[in-house]
Amino acid sequence: MTRYLQILNVRTMNHYLCNAQYFHMDYLHETQHCLRLPETGKITQGNAGSPVMLGRKIVGIISSLSWDLNDPVVYTRVYLYRSWIDGILLEA
Repeated sequence: MTRYLQILNVRTMNHYLCNAQYFHMDYLHETQHCLRLPETGKITQGNAGSPVMLGRKIVGIISSLSWDLNDPVVYTRVYLYRSWIDGILLEA
């Protein structure tokens, strides 16, 4: 764990390939997608809940990690939750 902000450049993975990789778990929702990590990159269980950013915009939240570091990382896209998020921010 570090107290310093870190960045890792990742690539999205085809949704059908992602589902094929995780079919045995039967839990991928339509809002969940996969990220493929570079060979030099690593995301651990402590990174769940971290943002997935495109430029300066949050597009997802890391939602599930396999114990096998070679598996893709599952993230949840936030676009379907935007009105809920906006409502929470208005209450704050």
